[in-house]
Amino acid sequence: MKPSTGDVLALAQYPDYDLNNPFTPTTDYWIDKWDSLSSVDKTEMYRNLTVSSRYEPGSTFKLINSSIALEEDICETDTAGEFNCIGYEEFTEQIINCTGVHGRQSLRQVLEHSCNPGMMQLAKKIGTRTMYKYYQAYGLFSKTGVGLPEEVGGYFHKESNVGPTELATLGFGQRFKITPMQLISAISAISNDGILMRAKNCKRNCKYRNTCCYEY
Repeated sequence: MKPSTGDVLALAQYPDYDLNNPFTPTTDYWIDKWDSLSSVDKTEMYRNLTVSSRYEPGSTFKLINSSIALEEDICETDTAGEFNCIGYEEFTEQIINCTGVHGRQSLRQVLEHSCNPGMMQLAKKIGTRTMYKYYQAYGLFSKTGVGLPEEVGGYFHKESNVGPTELATLGFGQRFKITPMQLISAISAISNDGILMRAKNCKRNCKYRNTCCYEY
């Protein structure tokens, strides 16, 4: 995606299928179960997963939450020891582990280590209300309007239902789902001075005509 315009420069997915023989499965993923699928289930092979399939973005989402913290002056990039990773964060319901023990870190180091406890601590600093305000501005609650068929929007907890554990997992990109197109659009906004661009074939009727943008 070109951040300054929202133009989609390339798009691909796998497993794929042969356009010349669209009813013949071409990968083991589909061949192994093809005969057991209903006619409706078989149509899954033709779906454009980049816009019609939600997933948990995981660590790629840490960039989004970090940008919120920096924009809101909640923390700085290189404040030494601002976050502390002892290998896990403990909640009433469960313990959420990290991949290692990273000790005292700055935000930059948290990102370098892809440290989940550091991001959980950051999410707590930001708070649910502010996070959801920015998720809205990043377009994560709605379709991108890219113009491809069967596009869906993100799936999140209601803000009122976000407790300490849900807030923590938001910090490292789990327990909610978005599409790959939503993610690349949001990250492109970071590269575009905080302006989220809509694809030029967006159907919205507004003063921007073919391109919609939202500033946060």
